[in-house]
Amino acid sequence: MKRYIGITIFITLFISTVSIIAILTARGYNFAGTEIKESGILNITSNPNTSEIYINNEKKTTTPNKIELISGEYEIKVVKDGYSDWKKKILIEPTIVTDIAVTLFPEELKLEQLTFTNIDNAFFSENGSYVIYTIHTEPNKGIWLAKLEKSIFELSSSPAAKITNLDILPEYCIENSNMNIIFSSSNNKVIISCNSGSNISYTLLDIENTNNKPININEEINFNPQKIDFSFNDDNLFIYGDNFIGNFNTNSKELNLISLFNQENPVFLTPFKDTYLILEKSYDGESNLLYQLDSNLKKNLINISDKLVTNSIKKIYGSKYNTFVVITTDNNTSSIINLEQIPSNDIYLVTESLIDILSWSNDGKAFLYTEDNILKSAIIKTEYNVQFKVETYTLIENYSIESFDISWTKNSGQIIIYDFINKTIYITDKDSSNHRILYSNEAILPLSYKLSENETFLVLILKDDKDYSNLYSLKLKI
Repeated sequence: MKRYIGITIFITLFISTVSIIAILTARGYNFAGTEIKESGILNITSNPNTSEIYINNEKKTTTPNKIELISGEYEIKVVKDGYSDWKKKILIEPTIVTDIAVTLFPEELKLEQLTFTNIDNAFFSENGSYVIYTIHTEPNKGIWLAKLEKSIFELSSSPAAKITNLDILPEYCIENSNMNIIFSSSNNKVIISCNSGSNISYTLLDIENTNNKPININEEINFNPQKIDFSFNDDNLFIYGDNFIGNFNTNSKELNLISLFNQENPVFLTPFKDTYLILEKSYDGESNLLYQLDSNLKKNLINISDKLVTNSIKKIYGSKYNTFVVITTDNNTSSIINLEQIPSNDIYLVTESLIDILSWSNDGKAFLYTEDNILKSAIIKTEYNVQFKVETYTLIENYSIESFDISWTKNSGQIIIYDFINKTIYITDKDSSNHRILYSNEAILPLSYKLSENETFLVLILKDDKDYSNLYSLKLKI
């Protein structure tokens, strides 16, 4: 009997100990020797992959990898033959997942000319897979499309193709080069806008099937809109008027009203994963309402957490890549909320002032914003229990949209900055460390660069000593 009782007690103690260890481990504790210490996760990826990871000068493993580390500061180094080393001190915090996306660059960057036809303007798809450029002189006059190859831009394997003549555009657009091109998410269609000063004309062009006739949107809807953008797919467009937002279907030719507003109470429309969020006033004008707009143009009311009064919301900024949204309020605060956790969600205060969001990273875990003419980045860090915190960093002290152009790398770890004044393109980590100049030259044209689809090279437009412009590539992988 005593032996049976002893075995029972041992088993009970063993199960209890294992359970306690499991609970502590799940909560981010690490058993180091005889001590129990809190730990966090370093989630590290790199471009290129299989780069060596050193922690405190000791080689550990290769990328990509998730490494559990006891909380504290570490020196992380990522190394690959032929590339410049990446190095940074990282603070590992208890229960926090720290995401590090590293981009390594060759020790020597090589420039190569791609076109020899004197192009006028170039416009790149969002993911860097295509470029459309215009040529105003014979014999190549027209609008051209080229695919940016995954390894290196080779005109022999993927020749540029003329997709249409310039006469589809208004004369003032051709003469003044006052145009812009927006690609659809599928890259099969583009919207070409031309600003005459008094109005903007919009043309929808099917670049997948160039036999389809271009559509003059202004003529189809019978007025001049303030803005047009793709909505849920290639065939649906958001139409912005003076006091309304609508959706125009290019197949059915139907224009459906989404929201009415006035100048005192404008509507705020923002992406949210595969849908959109709409912040608008109620019919009586007494309260703010937040809706989620689905692909059938149905508005579904969202009830915000009790911690935030919907009526105090001034602006809302969502992302196509995550469920976090930034909210600015009437009491001059800017906060982050995770709409997927409603109604028990946390509100995280970013700053006690109003900010303007410029862009979200491609993973939806960071964003760029301006505050008092300072460009900053905000990085969202999640905990084991799905709670989150936000860290902010200063990138540019005296920022203006006229002096800088900003874009994210695909892995969301770095930010590419084009300094108009100093004619320099450089890259920096999203926390402002690891600066690297990619190219600096007076020949760079404004707003004329893009990383290729898998970021193996940077495409840019340079002007030569004869005042001719052409596309060039800067090789970023060996």
